[in-house]
Amino acid sequence: MSRSTFAKGLVVAVAAMLVMGAVIGLLNHGTHRPEGIAENWLTAVSDTTRKGVEADARKRAEKIGPPSLARGLVYTDATAIKRKAAFDDLEVGQAVVDQDAARVGFRVHARRPNDKTAEITGVLTLRRRDGTWLVTGLQRGALANVPKLPSDGGPPPSSAPVSLWLGALVGAAVLGLVTTSFVRLAGRGAPAPATA
Repeated sequence: MSRSTFAKGLVVAVAAMLVMGAVIGLLNHGTHRPEGIAENWLTAVSDTTRKGVEADARKRAEKIGPPSLARGLVYTDATAIKRKAAFDDLEVGQAVVDQDAARVGFRVHARRPNDKTAEITGVLTLRRRDGTWLVTGLQRGALANVPKLPSDGGPPPSSAPVSLWLGALVGAAVLGLVTTSFVRLAGRGAPAPATA
C-alpha cells in the first residue's frame, strides 16, 4: 500500500468521524435529560474534594447549579476524607417532569472520616431555562418525598431519544463502509512479484 493511499484513507476516516459526531450532536440538540443533568451536577460536586481537580469540578458544578446547595452532602474537610471524591457512589432515578420543572430523586454514599460513608437520599429540583436544565434546589431525607430509585424497584432514568440511537447506528454503518472500502482499495496495490 502506498503512503499516499494510507494518508488519504486516514484523512477520510477522520473526516467521517467528525461528520458523524456533528450529526449526532444535531440530533441530540435540545434533548438534555434532567436525570443526566442531575447526575452531572452530583458528579461535579463530588469531585470538588478530589485532589487536583477541585477548581475544575467547581466550575463544572456552577454551570449546572450552585455547589452551595450540596452543603451537608459534602464533608467540609477534604483532608479528613483523604482528598478523594466526596461520594463513594451515587444513583439518580427517573425525573418527574412538569413543563419546565423537574424533580430527580437521588442517593449518595457520602464519604466521612475514618473510611466511613453516610447514605443520603434526597430530591434535586431542576428548572429549564433557554432549553437547558439547571439545578435550583435540593431537599434531603424523608421530607423530600423521594420517588423510588431504580435500586429500590423504581423506574430507571429515561434513555436517549430514538433519533440519537438511529443516528449513531447509521453513522457507525457509514464509517464501517468507508473504512472497508479503503482497506479493499489499499489491497489493490502493486502486483506481487513473480516467483521462479
